Parts: sequence; structure tokens; C-alpha cells
Amino acid sequence: MFREDTSAPPMHFLRLIRLLHARERLLDPDEQRSIREIAIAEQIPHAPRFTQRYAAMFGELPSATAARVRLQRPPITSKPTDSYFDIQTMEYRRR
Repeated sequence: MFREDTSAPPMHFLRLIRLLHARERLLDPDEQRSIREIAIAEQIPHAPRFTQRYAAMFGELPSATAARVRLQRPPITSKPTDSYFDIQTMEYRRR
């Protein structure tokens, strides 16, 4: 019945939902967990398979998604700094 309604096997649909949730977490700038921790949280424990399916679905590796998001937020520091990351030039600059 599920296959008739969605034209996909239930496991395929579940994988799709898990990958979408993992991508949402990777795109969240406040997410502190590693890619591996996110995959495990989404019940995808096999890292190479997660990477392969993620790349096939979204056209980039999970690490590329995470890196892109990390570049858009300022680095976390425990003390004030006199430098900042310039997104346009993609380098650190002094104030």
C-alpha cells in the first residue's frame, strides 16, 4: 500500500527523510556536532554509505556543506581578538 501511494519502497522513503534531516543539521550554523555524530543521530551509522548517498542526493559531500556553513560564521573564541574573517576575500584580517 505504501508503495502504491508514494511509488517508492518504504525504506527508500525513510532514507530520503534521514538525509534531509542530516542536511538540515549540517546547514544549521549553531550545530556543534560532527558529521559522524549527525549521521549516527539520523540512524545512518555507516559513514561511507552516508557520504555516498548524501553526495548523490545533494551534489556535494557532507564535509563541503559543513565547511560552507562554517565559513559563514565567525570563529568561536574564548577571548576577544583583534582579527576577523573576511568572507569576500576568504582570509583573516587584522582590525
